[in-house]
Amino acid sequence: MEKIKMQFNQILPYFMVTLMFYYGGPLFMINDEVSVFIMGVVLPIGSMLIGFVVGLREGFKPLYSLLCLLAFIPQYWLNLPDVVAWAFYAIMYIGGSMLGMLVGWIVDKVVKKMMLG
Repeated sequence: MEKIKMQFNQILPYFMVTLMFYYGGPLFMINDEVSVFIMGVVLPIGSMLIGFVVGLREGFKPLYSLLCLLAFIPQYWLNLPDVVAWAFYAIMYIGGSMLGMLVGWIVDKVVKKMMLG
């Protein structure tokens, strides 16, 4: 339990940025074209970048991906009342954050290996 609490404290700042991203992004949806761009391009790239920073600084933390999924659940009632659309975007955002986290973790390992010899 102590290990999970320590991991939570490590990823909390990144998770707060993710929450602002998930719930701040839809505030800019003024019409269909902008909504598609934000939901299909901006939010997935942002999720991937935040995941990259988590992987780079903290390592691969599956708890972060789980928290991102839990944080995305209310989007069903707020923006995406269709289960299929919600699942598509959830997979896209969570997959992007996991991919970014994995790439950041690998980059961190490679850079450390190159620096240390």
